[in-house]
Amino acid sequence: MGLFVGLAMVGLFSLLFPDAALSPGDSLNWARIATLSLAMGVASLGMILFHCEHPPAAATTLIAAMGFIDSHTQVFGYLVAVLLLILQAVLFNRLMGGLPFPLWNFSPEARASTRILPV
Repeated sequence: MGLFVGLAMVGLFSLLFPDAALSPGDSLNWARIATLSLAMGVASLGMILFHCEHPPAAATTLIAAMGFIDSHTQVFGYLVAVLLLILQAVLFNRLMGGLPFPLWNFSPEARASTRILPV
């Protein structure tokens, strides 16, 4: 979500303000500040609404909103990395440890045995 929000904000502000320098670099102008602020706000709001708070997603949003992701290959690389992390989390938490991961599909017996605080 963070990646797509950051890319969407760069695209939106590039369309609204074509003269603003939103490509990577050391320029700091009002359009770049507005892009970063809105991207962080929308990403944070989305994480709160969907109950998936994850601080590294905010960093990914900033990286994308700063314009450092500029090719389809880089977007594909991020998506592959996220999928690999999810597979790793399922493997280590669910299959090897019996922990209730992911939260939307767990057994109550596993939760009772792991001393996890109630949500």
